[in-house]
Amino acid sequence: MSAPHVAALATLLWWSSACPAEDLISRTGPGVALNKRFVSTVQAACSLPSPLVHVTDDGTKEILLLSNAGVLRAIDPDSGEDRWRFTIEAPEGQSPLAMSTPALIGQRLVIAWTFALTGEGPPDPGRWVKVSHHVQVFDLRTGSWDEDYPRVTLSASEPTWDGAGTVTLDSSKQMMRPRVAYLPDGSGLGLAYVSMGVGGGGQPYHGWVFELDLDAWRSGGADAAISGTLLTTADNDCAYDNEELLFAEVCGGGVWTSAGPTETTDAMGNPELIIPTGNGRVHPGRRSYAHGLLRVGPGLNFDAGCDPDACAGFDETDPSVACLESCAHYFVPRLPPSQTFAPENGHCDGETFQECYGTLDADFGSSAPVAVTLPSGRRVLVQAAKDGAVYLIDREHMGTMLDRLPVIQPCGTKDDRCSATWAGQFVTQPLVWINPDSGETMIIVAGFNFDATHPAGVAGIVINDGPAPMLELVWTAPNFGSDAAITSFRRHPGRPALYEVDGTTFVFVVETFPGRLWVIRAADGAIVAIHDLTSNGIRYSLPVFIDDRVFVAGCGGGAALADGRLEAFDLNAVRDGATLTIPGGTPTEHGDHCQPSGIICAAGEYCERQVCGGPGVCLPRPSSCAAAEPVEVCGCDGATYPSRCQANIEGQHVKQEGACP
Repeated sequence: MSAPHVAALATLLWWSSACPAEDLISRTGPGVALNKRFVSTVQAACSLPSPLVHVTDDGTKEILLLSNAGVLRAIDPDSGEDRWRFTIEAPEGQSPLAMSTPALIGQRLVIAWTFALTGEGPPDPGRWVKVSHHVQVFDLRTGSWDEDYPRVTLSASEPTWDGAGTVTLDSSKQMMRPRVAYLPDGSGLGLAYVSMGVGGGGQPYHGWVFELDLDAWRSGGADAAISGTLLTTADNDCAYDNEELLFAEVCGGGVWTSAGPTETTDAMGNPELIIPTGNGRVHPGRRSYAHGLLRVGPGLNFDAGCDPDACAGFDETDPSVACLESCAHYFVPRLPPSQTFAPENGHCDGETFQECYGTLDADFGSSAPVAVTLPSGRRVLVQAAKDGAVYLIDREHMGTMLDRLPVIQPCGTKDDRCSATWAGQFVTQPLVWINPDSGETMIIVAGFNFDATHPAGVAGIVINDGPAPMLELVWTAPNFGSDAAITSFRRHPGRPALYEVDGTTFVFVVETFPGRLWVIRAADGAIVAIHDLTSNGIRYSLPVFIDDRVFVAGCGGGAALADGRLEAFDLNAVRDGATLTIPGGTPTEHGDHCQPSGIICAAGEYCERQVCGGPGVCLPRPSSCAAAEPVEVCGCDGATYPSRCQANIEGQHVKQEGACP
């Protein structure tokens, strides 16, 4: 283990012994007080797209919020009232499904959405029957579609790696979730990028990225709009044994992270994209580029730049390190010689690192990377992965891994069954912050864990800028030695955002289920405020700010993704706050505490969960089951009960109807 990693471990051990059991954190120094300003009108559908701040031609500011159901709202940041609404119209029998954050370009909004069969909706949009995918430009001046940009229906066909066939876009297998990316063009309007990943329809699916030239689109119509297409797995050999086997290492390579591709520039200042890809086949010789980061420029012409000799005889289950290190424009995660990866849940026992990625669905493309230029001038990428580690990558030669820092342990142990091993530990995009006092470059990343054993939360990591740049964990919030770190952040959080209040920079992040807005001082990880939301929050969503006010999107319908709203808080500087108590309890047996609320349910309550071992809320136990329908159910404790009511009386959530096997 490297010296910085040893230091980080020692720090965590110190926290574990020094943190008081009641999870009291002294809020000394500058802080922030959150004062609820409004909760907007609730609408039927949630807004997985993040809110956007729009400034009109006359300087008026407003919040743009696009719902899953294709309703675009402009919300007054003072009152929370709608200034106007626009709804995407769908053909008969179909409904719009909008999950991508639009690209805001001046007074235009590039919106990507899907038409799906009506009635195939919540609770899981990923299971909607998707018919077609579209892109169009919205004119914010007129409040309607821009007539200069006719609607584009996305379609594509690319040759397979061996030229023997073609891979054709199958809309039913794909879902557009990533943010619409944008690269400016000094001589024109620029380029917009729409990405796709798995859509819940099983194999075969692929990763697709479409480039739309806004100038060509305006002058030549919809047929001229698409100027480039990237297929991440150029393969039709997608055989699999089980309809539910979505995580198999075949085809795949979906581009699905909500943050979308990362816009950056090369060493000469030319625009480029770093595209993260999800689970699937890794084989440079077959042009299959899953589980990695791809660097491309305008036109989306991708060349991994791998050495064919080093990659000869490529083993997909245990890729050659020499091959992966030779790739100039493609990064695939791997372990340094000093590290091992053996999840305590035992799911990967006897497997290689790449095989374990497939078993856990720990696809590397769960997050978007961040590009950093260090004080020395060295250009790097930082990526947070589902495997709970943060990777430091050379930006000039992407096959070079500079460091890998484990931060959050994989979900579950053999005694603490993980209800969602597929979920991973990071699905986000890191922040970059330069500490003005020390000059250090800090990476801030928000993670989670579905189990009742391992700590999770927000981590502050310094990049040590030397001949061999390395990562050093310097703080976590909550303190990873505290009970609060085991009862908080039990589900995917929102993405973190930075904002400065009265000269001090703070991290704002939403913990989901329950919805709580956390405010953390960037310099030292001190938690200065935690405020309950009226909703469950929304995973992946990014807070936005206007004039010392923070706005977060919320969702009140749990798994049904319903009852969407926007919540606003005024931010007031606090010079030296009082002691802050983080709500939390000490978990004992797995299932005794209601994870997301961070407390042990009272004696007269039980934890109603979405899935066994997952998040839930404390509800009163029934007083009687006299009127209960006598239908046997299997409780989360593995025991059979005569009815759902009786299971609840015994303090158990119901796993399934019917007797336990």
